[in-house]
Amino acid sequence: MVSILKYCILLLMISSSYSLFCDFETDFCNFEVDTDDELARFLRWSKSTGRFVSYIPLTDHTYGNGTGRYAFMKTRYSVYDGHLYSPELTNTGYKCMSFYYQVTGQVNEVKLSVLALYNDTDTGTAIWTLNGGRGRVWRQVEVPIPEGVYKLAFKGHQTTTSQGISIDDVNVTTTECSKPENKTEYVGIRCDFESFEICGYKQDNSDDMDWVWSSGTTYTSGTGPSKDHTRTDQFGFYMYLETSVYPVVSGHKARLISPSMNKTTDNCLEFWYNMHGRHSERLNVFVKESKSESLGSADWTKAGDHGDKWYRGTVTVDTNFKSFYVVFEAVRGEGDYGDIALDDVFIHEGKCPEIPTPAPPRPIADVSCTFEVDMCNYTQGIGDKFDWARYTGDGYRSYVLPRVDHTLGTDKGAFVNINPLYSNTIGDDARLVTPLIKMNKETMCLRFYFYINHWSVDKFAVYVVLKGDSMPIDPFWAIYNQRSSTWQSQDLEIYPQDSDFYIMFVGTKGSSTYPNIALDDVSTTSGVCKVITPTPGVPDADCDFEKNMTVCGYEQDTTDNFDWVWHKGSTGSDNTGPAIDHTKGDASGHYIYIETSDPRRPNQRAKITSQTIAGRDEPICLHFWYHMKGEHVGTLNVYKIYTGSTYRRSIWTRNGNQGKNWKEASVLINQDYEGSGTFDIVDLSFKVSFEAIVGDGHEGDIAIDDIKFEVGSCKPEAPEEPPITKSCDFESGLEKCGMYQAIGDEFDWISMNKSVQSNYKKYKPYIKNHGNIMALDMAGKKPHTRAVIIGFIAVKPNAQYCMSLEYVITGDITQRINVVMYKSNSYYGPGVSKPLKSIVGHNDDVWKKAYININPNGKNVTYGIEGVVGVTDKGQIAIDNIKIDEMSCSKIKPEKEEEGSNFGMGIGIGFLICVLIFGCILVAAYLFYNRRQGLPRYTKELNTNAIFKGGEHDPDINFS
Repeated sequence: MVSILKYCILLLMISSSYSLFCDFETDFCNFEVDTDDELARFLRWSKSTGRFVSYIPLTDHTYGNGTGRYAFMKTRYSVYDGHLYSPELTNTGYKCMSFYYQVTGQVNEVKLSVLALYNDTDTGTAIWTLNGGRGRVWRQVEVPIPEGVYKLAFKGHQTTTSQGISIDDVNVTTTECSKPENKTEYVGIRCDFESFEICGYKQDNSDDMDWVWSSGTTYTSGTGPSKDHTRTDQFGFYMYLETSVYPVVSGHKARLISPSMNKTTDNCLEFWYNMHGRHSERLNVFVKESKSESLGSADWTKAGDHGDKWYRGTVTVDTNFKSFYVVFEAVRGEGDYGDIALDDVFIHEGKCPEIPTPAPPRPIADVSCTFEVDMCNYTQGIGDKFDWARYTGDGYRSYVLPRVDHTLGTDKGAFVNINPLYSNTIGDDARLVTPLIKMNKETMCLRFYFYINHWSVDKFAVYVVLKGDSMPIDPFWAIYNQRSSTWQSQDLEIYPQDSDFYIMFVGTKGSSTYPNIALDDVSTTSGVCKVITPTPGVPDADCDFEKNMTVCGYEQDTTDNFDWVWHKGSTGSDNTGPAIDHTKGDASGHYIYIETSDPRRPNQRAKITSQTIAGRDEPICLHFWYHMKGEHVGTLNVYKIYTGSTYRRSIWTRNGNQGKNWKEASVLINQDYEGSGTFDIVDLSFKVSFEAIVGDGHEGDIAIDDIKFEVGSCKPEAPEEPPITKSCDFESGLEKCGMYQAIGDEFDWISMNKSVQSNYKKYKPYIKNHGNIMALDMAGKKPHTRAVIIGFIAVKPNAQYCMSLEYVITGDITQRINVVMYKSNSYYGPGVSKPLKSIVGHNDDVWKKAYININPNGKNVTYGIEGVVGVTDKGQIAIDNIKIDEMSCSKIKPEKEEEGSNFGMGIGIGFLICVLIFGCILVAAYLFYNRRQGLPRYTKELNTNAIFKGGEHDPDINFS
C-alpha cells in the first residue's frame, strides 16, 4: 500500500509540470541504449530477471518489490563504460533531471555520471558525477540542466564485474531543481557516515594517506570491520584507513578533519572505533579550538589489535573553547593487516562519564594456552620490532608456516607464529608475554611445543621476567640457528621466584627473508616435569588375529556404522571374501573382515584403530595383507592419527575388485610433509586406523590380516599383474573384464544395451539377443580415426592361445577391426610389435565370429582391439563375447571361417598384386616405346605408305 501511495504521489508531481518520465517498467521510454557499448550495456532488470548477486538491488524504487524494473548496467568484462541516452531536449525548456540510483563498489572502481550533449556528434560533458558506491539503498539526486542541451546521457564506468550501477524513476521537468546537492551546508561534528558527503568532514592534505569511505568488509581479509556500527550490517558505511595501499610505509598517517562547532555548554565527544588486525598501530584523536592550527598532543589514543569489534571512545571538550573541531588520525603499522575504522561520531551535552581505571592484573597460577580460541590474554611485548599472531595451517603464507597445528593436528587448528616479513634487519625480535603468574613456592614445569622452518632463524628464547623488572640480558632457555621441520616439545623447570612474574617467548630474526618460529600448546603445572614414557612401541602393534583383535590392542571405532568381524574360513556370501586366512594359509586361520550382506547399505563404514605407537626419528614401515574379492567391493582406507588429535591423514587406499588372492601392502607411515619443502620423518606418537566402506551390493566383503610394523624404509612393492581377460561378455562393463579404453586414440568404444539404445537406434538389431555390447558411434568422425580398447593375457611357458570374438561391421566396406599385440603393458598402446588380424566390413546385418592365433613366446601379452572408421562415417562396428582359449584356433574354429582374411596374408597378397600390376605397366610401356621407334612419322603430305584400320584404307592419314 505504501509503495502504491508513493507511486501515486510521484505521478501527481510529474503531472504538475511538463516532464519526461521513465520508470522502466514496460520499456526504455524513448531512452536509447548505446549499441556500440559491446561489453557494457544498460538493460531493463529486476531481482527476478537473472541470477541474484550482491550488487543487484533487492527491489526497484517504483514499486519497492522484487519484480519491479529498473535500468541496470551489465558488463561482461572489467574496465568498460555503458551509456543510456535521453530523447532530444532541444527547445523544450527542461531545467532539472531527478532520478534514483543504487551504486555499489569502491571509490575509483565504479562511477556514475550525467553527461550534457550539445549536438549529435558531441561525446558529452559531465555535469554530475558520483565516484564510488553508496550501498544497496535507493538514493535520489537532482541535476540542473544547462541551457542549450541537445541530449542528456547516463554514463556508467566499472573496473570489475562485481560492482553494480542501477537507475530508476528518471524525471526530466521544466521546473527548477528543488534541492541541488551543492547547496548542502554541514555544521557540527555529529556523523554516521552513511552519506557519501560524510557530513562535511575533510581529508587533511598535509598527511601521508587518506581515509576511505566504505561498507561491508575492507579490501584485505583478516583486518578491518566486517560490518558498520550504525546499521550493524554489510550495507552501512564507515570511514577507515586501508593499510595495504602501496607503498607500505610504517608510521604513515591519515587525518580526517570535522567541521567546526560552537561550544555552548560542557560537551562530550563520543565515537566508535574498530582496530582489527595484527599490524594495527594507533588511533589518535585531537580536539582543537577552531583558531588553533597545530595539533599538539593527542587528547585520546589507542594502540594495537583489538579484534573485529566496535569500541566506544570519549573525550571531554576543553571548557575554555568557544568553538572547536576534531581531528581523527590513524597511524599505519608494519604491514597490510592494520586497518583502523571510525563510525558514529556524536556530541553530547555535559562532561563525559569517567571510565574506571582498570585494576592491576591479578596473578594467576596457570597460563596454559592452546591458542585454538584466542590468545589467552597473552600480549605483545614492549620494545620489539614485530609481533606474534594467531595462524592456522591454511593461513597467510602457508608455505612458511606449519602445515598443521600441534593441538588438533589439522590445518584448521591454531598456533601463534612470528612474521618478520616487514622487518629487514637481522636481530629484530618479536616478544610474546604470558599473563602475570603468581609467585610459585615450588618448582613449576613449563611445557611448550615449537616449530622452526629454517636454519637461518637466529634465536628462539624463553625469559622469566619478574614483575616490575625489565627483560633480563640472559635468557632462561634458548636455541640458536637450529631447524625443526616438525613440532618439537620442550620442558623447562622454573624454580621458586621471589615475586610474581611473566614468561616471555622471544623469536629473533636471522638472515633469511622467511624464517619463522611457531609456538603451540603452552602448559604450566606444579612440580617437576615428568618424563613422558613412550606408549607401546612398534612391535606391540603387530597382529595376526589368531587369538582376537583386542589382544593386539585394536579397538572397534564407536563413530562408524558397524563393526569388523573376527573370523576364520570362508565368509557367509558366495563369490566374495577369502576362503582361507593369510597367516596359516588354511581354513583354521583367523582374519578380520566386513560382512556386506543385509542389513548393510552402500557407503556404510567400519573402522578399527590401533593402540598408540611411539614415534621414532627413523622410518617405520607398515605391512599388512588385504583381500578384496567381489563384484560389489567398495573401498579400504588406512589413516594415521597423531596422539591427542582427531585429524586423520590418509596414507593408503584401494577400491574395487582386487581378485581372489591375498595381496600385500607396504606404507612408510611416519613420513609427512611439514612445510619445509621436503618429506621429513615425524617422530610424534600416532595410531593407525583401518576403514572399510561398503560397495553397491552384497558381493563386497573386505578382509585384512597379518599387520606388522618394521623399523626402516619399505621395500618397493612388486608391480601388480594386470587383470587377466579369460572371457568377456561386457555385461558388467570393460573394467570388470580387465580391459580399458586406450588414451592415445581418437575416440572411445561405447557400452550399449537396451537402456541406452534410443541414442543409437541403428544398433537396436544387434543388442536384441546380446545384452551389453561394445560399439562405435562414428557419426562425424574423420576417415581412418581409431577407437582402441586394451586387454592382457598372462601366459604359460610354451603355450599357444586363441582369441575368438563376435563382431558386426556394416555399411562402409573400408571400415575394419584390427587386433594387434603391443610391446609393453600400457594403456597408451605404444609400439605395435605384431598385427594379428584385420577384419574388414561386409553388408550382412548379422553377428560373425573371428578367431585369432596368439603366440606370445613365453611373455605376457598386451593386446588391442581397434575399431577404424572408413572413408565415410556411415555404418556400424560392434564387438561382443571375447574369449581366450589355451590352444590353437585350428582346434576350436569351424572348418569354414566366417571372418575376414588373415591380416598378414592380406598384406602379402596385396603386395604381390601391386608388383604384378607395376610389372605389366613397365612391359606395356617398353613395347609401346619400341613400336613408336619403328613407325614412320606423321606428315601433312599424302604418302602411298598407308595402314589399314578396321580392314579399310584410311586416305586421310599420312606417315613419313
